[in-house]
Amino acid sequence: MMVSILQMHASIARRLLRVVKVLADIDIALSKSVQDGHFSAWIGSRRVDYRVSYTPAMFGQKLVLRVLDLANAPTHLKDLKLPTWMERDVGQVVRQDSGMVLMCGPTGSGKTTTLYALIREIDVTLRNVITIEDPVEYQIEGVTQIPINESQGNSFSTMLRSVLRQDPDVILVGEIRDPETARIAMQAAITGHLVFSTVHAQDVIGTIFRLLNLGVESYLLASGLHLVLAQRLVRELCPHCKSPQKLSPADMMRLDRYGVTGVTKVYAPRGCSRCLDTGHIGRRAVFELLSANDDLRDAILADTQIQDMRKAIRSTMFASLRESGYRLVAEGVTTVEEIDRVVGAD
Repeated sequence: MMVSILQMHASIARRLLRVVKVLADIDIALSKSVQDGHFSAWIGSRRVDYRVSYTPAMFGQKLVLRVLDLANAPTHLKDLKLPTWMERDVGQVVRQDSGMVLMCGPTGSGKTTTLYALIREIDVTLRNVITIEDPVEYQIEGVTQIPINESQGNSFSTMLRSVLRQDPDVILVGEIRDPETARIAMQAAITGHLVFSTVHAQDVIGTIFRLLNLGVESYLLASGLHLVLAQRLVRELCPHCKSPQKLSPADMMRLDRYGVTGVTKVYAPRGCSRCLDTGHIGRRAVFELLSANDDLRDAILADTQIQDMRKAIRSTMFASLRESGYRLVAEGVTTVEEIDRVVGAD
């Protein structure tokens, strides 16, 4: 969600665009092509990285800066604020020697940030951890981080095949986007490597079918997949100005349907100077966790449909994205409308 901060004169804006290009080592003479770069700045004792993107538009170039500041990002498993049972299950898998851990969600939902937090739970002095990313977003001490370069032939699949000759214990693949990468990653997961990656899918069930559609054999998927975590980012209510209100009967029925009962009071955004009159400060992740068990593996091997797969996961502790979100509503963290906006229509 965008918030308007200020409007500046066109001449000042053009100067600002040139200054950012100089900082990011981008050719200031070009203005009709897509340009990308990055630069860093030190704020006190901490380093903040910026990703720069220029795109030609009707009236000149459009500039987007992506701020990568670890001060505003979770750095370890406990910082993700997972429910207790989810944190326990994820922590157990991260300590294993092999298996596949997948994150799913749309672009900008925080998948990579969450994977970085999981990687930091691993003792890099004892285990050889290698990441393959596009691009490397945060630098992690003690971890070998490799950026891919498609123009030079260094794709995810090519680099993954090369990395397997580097005797890795843990591998992070930035994204599984093609059949070859999916097949190599899954084979690595069943041959003594702990593999982390992301998939563009709406939920945990969709992730399984996405891998099957990429051509991963069902026996490989059933053997190698250990955990799938779906997530979305929702805006948190400003604690300084949020106002209590009575929960409507319709919303109460919706929360009851997802097991969130006994809620009579929720909070609504109001707006103040501290939140720039938006009513929100910061974002919080909502999660959906699927841990592989025998029932799920049997369902994968049987080539079942989505409804059969959903029945298989009922034998595990499971909370959907919407249920997890509604629990945050009950805690006064966010609103029903925000959960519906991010998760989608009920």
